Amino acid sequence: MRLMVYLSIGLLVVLLQTAFLAFFPLRPLKPEFLLILTVYLALHESLIKGGLLVYLLGCLYDVFAGPFLGLHGFTFLLVYYFTRGIASRMNTESSASLIVLVASGTVLHVVAVFFSLAYFADIAGGIWLIFGQLFPQTLLNLLATGLLIMFFSTLQRRFPRLDISGVQRLDDV
Repeated sequence: MRLMVYLSIGLLVVLLQTAFLAFFPLRPLKPEFLLILTVYLALHESLIKGGLLVYLLGCLYDVFAGPFLGLHGFTFLLVYYFTRGIASRMNTESSASLIVLVASGTVLHVVAVFFSLAYFADIAGGIWLIFGQLFPQTLLNLLATGLLIMFFSTLQRRFPRLDISGVQRLDDV
């Protein structure tokens, strides 16, 4: 049941990122909600189920908006397993750790996309374009993560009986 909720949220996030955020005023920068969901799933889902779900959502994102099929599936899966490895060594019950993991996940995602494209495609002049967006993209993802944490914390306080996995731990911001 929980996996179906995550899949539904993931489909909404893919729809949001491909259809609605295409008109974001800071183009080509836009908040990577799928990356935030990937980090969240790495903290709250099992190794195999979460990994398959992240890969599926990344490939689905590529179907709608990706340059190469499987690119985001691979990079989000890499971020997922990296986050799982880091999360086993830190306190994941605070929202500050979620913010740190989103920042490191953003950096890893940008680097993984660059190296994947450098290996599979010819992007000789694109290195500065990709790495020039690293700092602003990280700040934008951190802002989006902070707003999501505040939203879900407020939702949790307003509706105390609402039980969303992991949200009750986001109250300590």
